[in-house]
Amino acid sequence: MATKKLNISYKNAQIDLVEGTITEFKKDSVNVFRLMDELAQFVGDDKFVDITISETSEKTPIEE
Repeated sequence: MATKKLNISYKNAQIDLVEGTITEFKKDSVNVFRLMDELAQFVGDDKFVDITISETSEKTPIEE
C-alpha cells in the first residue's frame, strides 16, 4: 500500500503565541507563517501526528 508523509521543518525560527505566528530567520530573508494554518494541515479524524520541538542555543564556556 502506498503511503503519504507530510513533514514541515522550520530552521532558526521563533514561535509567537500572542501573534499566532512562526517566524523563520534565514541568512538573507525572514519568513512569517500563521501557526494555526500550519497546524491545520495535520488536523483530521484519520490523522495522527508525532511532534518534536527542539531548541538550539550556544553554550558559554567556563572562563579560566
